[in-house]
Amino acid sequence: MKSVSAHRQVLKSKSWDAQDRSTDVFASVVVYSLLALILAMIPVGVLGKVIDDKSVLKALYAILVIGAAIWAYVASRFYGEPLWESTTWLDFDERSWNHEIRYAEAGAPASLTRLRFDDLALMCHDSLYGEGIDEVRYYHVYLCRRWDAEQLRAVHRPEELTDLQSVTTEEESLAFALDTARRWDLPCWRHQWTDPGSADGRTMTRLC
Repeated sequence: MKSVSAHRQVLKSKSWDAQDRSTDVFASVVVYSLLALILAMIPVGVLGKVIDDKSVLKALYAILVIGAAIWAYVASRFYGEPLWESTTWLDFDERSWNHEIRYAEAGAPASLTRLRFDDLALMCHDSLYGEGIDEVRYYHVYLCRRWDAEQLRAVHRPEELTDLQSVTTEEESLAFALDTARRWDLPCWRHQWTDPGSADGRTMTRLC
């Protein structure tokens, strides 16, 4: 988390810029060209039964492969995902969570989602990464919609709005969650897997 003032705290920033687009275009061209190298053999093989001129078949094969590469370039370069930049922040004056997406294209309207603190909750949960001796358990704290935590707790873990912390010790995670809940005046919930023999396999407990 990055704090920019006493009244506003930036939680997350990311973007899809020209470099990301160039990488995506290159990957698309490579993938579709390789697919074309394989798939173009089918129609060329069929035509090879009625066309004896190998030069014509080779030219047709080249046209199909090059055409696929050009199509991939045009589709990903001009019709792919638009360039954008997003910022997620907390406004402590208005007591709100905000997520804004701004597009690079001239005239494209920005998209802003705003939730009041009264509509937010903190959620704690853990997850496993790796296998065997490389297995590591992480403890996460994130913001979610309060309604989800209160009403959907028997169905599934609430959808994440913004990840606030991921650490490898439960004590540190719970201490951070409870301190944040106190400072921001938010309810805090904990999602845990229960014993293997339990009825639903999960439980949600309100911590504060």
